[in-house]
Amino acid sequence: MGGVLAYDVWEHLLLDTQTGIAAIYNLDRERVRRAGKDLWKKYSLYCTGGRRGGKKIEREYWHRFNKELMISVPIEDYREITDRFIKPIKGMRNILLELKNRGLKLAICSDNTEFWFEKQKIKLGLDKILSSANFVLSSRVGVSKSSRSFAMLRVAINSLGINKESCLFIDDKARNIERALEYGIPSILFPSNSHRGASYLRAILTRMGII
Repeated sequence: MGGVLAYDVWEHLLLDTQTGIAAIYNLDRERVRRAGKDLWKKYSLYCTGGRRGGKKIEREYWHRFNKELMISVPIEDYREITDRFIKPIKGMRNILLELKNRGLKLAICSDNTEFWFEKQKIKLGLDKILSSANFVLSSRVGVSKSSRSFAMLRVAINSLGINKESCLFIDDKARNIERALEYGIPSILFPSNSHRGASYLRAILTRMGII
């Protein structure tokens, strides 16, 4: 999701040198980085099973962030800033639509928090392209894509109802590509957060005869 369909959120949101939260509130960048990493580890693996609303978990996240940094920024201010960092990567939604129209099964396999995914899903209009059963998040299964147990990859494959050898995994992290290949899924490494990413992927999929 992040880096492929939409620009990564947490690090840019917190640490962008001009419009990130550290810059806006004149916070120590290293303290913000540490807090961000610690909270990412917790909330991207905060196993909800999809039963808890993203907004409630988002409030918890920012409450903990304020506590870690010993500040008292209103949660609504954080939400407003976050919305500016939820940006689809140009051209990627069109590729999803083309793949769907060709009858291909699609799934999102994302190391993500419940609340940031919810915002990305709305901006990309993913509900109109994929079934909710095909949204496979680390925050719902409790493990990441890079897990040595392959648990998250297995859930994604099962959501599609196909053999892993028939699937194509696309990710912007080399460690995730390596794990998918180790599990036996053909994979493509995507240029992370690239505005040319859609053109790159389209060229590959065209050469493969997929679109």
